[in-house]
Amino acid sequence: MLRHGLIISLSLVVVGSLAACVEKSSSAPSEKQLLLRKENILTAAPASLKRTVNADLDGKIVYLGCDYDKDTVSPGEKVVIQHYFKVVQPTGRGWKLFQHLNGDSPNGNWVNIDHKPVKGSYQVSEWKAGEIIRDEYTLTLPKNWTAPVATVHIGIYKGGDRLKVLSGEQDGQNRVVALKLPVIAGKGAAAPTVPDLTVRKTAKAPVIDGKLDDAAWVNAPTTGTLKDSLNGEKVIEPGAEAKVLWDDQFLYVAFTAKDAHVWSDLEKHDDKLWTQDVFEVFLDADGDGQTYVELQVNPRNATFDSYLPVRRGNQDDWTAEGMKTAVAIDGDLASKDGEDKGWSAELAIPWAAVRGRQDAAAVKLPPALGQALRANFFRFDLGKSGKQVAAAWSATVEPDFHNTGRFGKLTFADETGMVPPSGVPMVPAGGAPLPGAGPDKLTPARAAELMKKELTPAPKGEVKAAPVAQPK
Repeated sequence: MLRHGLIISLSLVVVGSLAACVEKSSSAPSEKQLLLRKENILTAAPASLKRTVNADLDGKIVYLGCDYDKDTVSPGEKVVIQHYFKVVQPTGRGWKLFQHLNGDSPNGNWVNIDHKPVKGSYQVSEWKAGEIIRDEYTLTLPKNWTAPVATVHIGIYKGGDRLKVLSGEQDGQNRVVALKLPVIAGKGAAAPTVPDLTVRKTAKAPVIDGKLDDAAWVNAPTTGTLKDSLNGEKVIEPGAEAKVLWDDQFLYVAFTAKDAHVWSDLEKHDDKLWTQDVFEVFLDADGDGQTYVELQVNPRNATFDSYLPVRRGNQDDWTAEGMKTAVAIDGDLASKDGEDKGWSAELAIPWAAVRGRQDAAAVKLPPALGQALRANFFRFDLGKSGKQVAAAWSATVEPDFHNTGRFGKLTFADETGMVPPSGVPMVPAGGAPLPGAGPDKLTPARAAELMKKELTPAPKGEVKAAPVAQPK
């Protein structure tokens, strides 16, 4: 189910409801729903299917397989899929169907295509023993799909639980592999380049007050203005940017945003901050595309933090211990109708929090010079009209902030912006030559010569600081 990170301002062309994870209160079916049920509740399974699966879901449901009208698909094209289920015994209340569209790897394209079965007329929890259910679904592959394959996973869930797949092809996460279609490239838009940023070390830590008026931020590396979060083709107005610094204690991230309507009434920790104005930081310390942390701060300096051992596997009981945040508002946050100019925020994230729940021995932090991690930065802006607009450093290509394969790269440099060239070790603390270096030992002077890599600072983005929310 899509949570925070759903790109509200951009539409995904999938026929079916992306919001169908929300089950309405039960009521008597309409005549149209009764007719759909009559047409799609069968007394026997089809004699043959284009793809036979026979996956046993916890002894209650058998996913028989599917028919489909195309053997290959191109971005932007539709595929009509007919799923068939056999009901061995009722699931009980609250169980629902989920359906995901995946690329060829955990880091590839991913889309939630949940829907209520039988064109919205017959929920899983209503299915009766002995029934054969036909569920037709029309899928349109997103135009920006980049993976060479489109895999449809299917299963039954209730809250955070899924029926266990006892037999049949699955992915190890109790998701049945319903269908795999080769994708014929050429019709979709090319994915934008994944960005990278060289992050300077700072000798003096910035004061975390939300104002960004410390000397350290003047020439700090910047993402530039955040762009369309889905395709990165255009700058999203009103503009926002992020800057990044580091030292041996913290990773520092600062945001500035222009905004004529700064607004949030959410004040509790781990509230649904992503539904209003918010800045978001995603950090993958070891770059494996699996384990990462999600951090958010809103105009009221409320924060959200979560550790994810797998994509979208939020563990909200985790806390970014020691993280410091502050915001500054150029306007009047108390007035929903006033004219504001913008807001800014600073985060000081301890390296232990960057790591999340990963083993300290496996992920070495603070980083060595030249070490890199994966990250992405987002801004949600809720306008007066109630429309929410999303902007990103690295375009996600799909409507999900959790596309870890699209995270950008942060490479850690010294105070001058230098990183060691590939294959050249750094000089140990104290400046002694590296042992075993031979006649041409790597002296500090030689290391400096080899590490000549200049950064061109982006123009400073400024937002006037006004009332400051004190850190919790």
